[in-house]
Amino acid sequence: MWLQGIALTSDSLSRIDRLTNLQELSLEDAIIEEGKEWNMEDVTFEKLKSLKLNSVEFSEWQVDAEKSFPVLKKLYISRCDKVMEIPDSFGDIASLELIIVWGSPQLRNSTFSIKEYVEEMTGEDKLEALGKEFPASAPRLIQVLPSPMALRNCLHPVGD
Repeated sequence: MWLQGIALTSDSLSRIDRLTNLQELSLEDAIIEEGKEWNMEDVTFEKLKSLKLNSVEFSEWQVDAEKSFPVLKKLYISRCDKVMEIPDSFGDIASLELIIVWGSPQLRNSTFSIKEYVEEMTGEDKLEALGKEFPASAPRLIQVLPSPMALRNCLHPVGD
């Protein structure tokens, strides 16, 4: 499901989580709770495997990620300028394989902290975490987040 240019509340998000077969959710140019706290304590996306947030406005993320996203594999965050950190609880999602942060420098530390936490807890390097800034020549607004492979190629060009 792709939602663009809308204002969301906790109530509307709890309605979305009732879509029991939802596996991918992409929010773009959206505002959550008037740009304030996104509280997901009572929201569970049972089958969600991919969450993409592109230019989504909210300042704080309250979530027990293991409960709200029990089978999440991929988290993509791009241009979410007001969010100060990705909640540590994302490190508790056993299925999480990939976190990509693009154009949100304030989230890089929490991305790599989650990766380190997963390594400490599991003894494995199983979570791929990528964080990169937009080059100066990049457009301010992107239409679609690139595929993980395309993004990896941008972040780690052949020959580097």
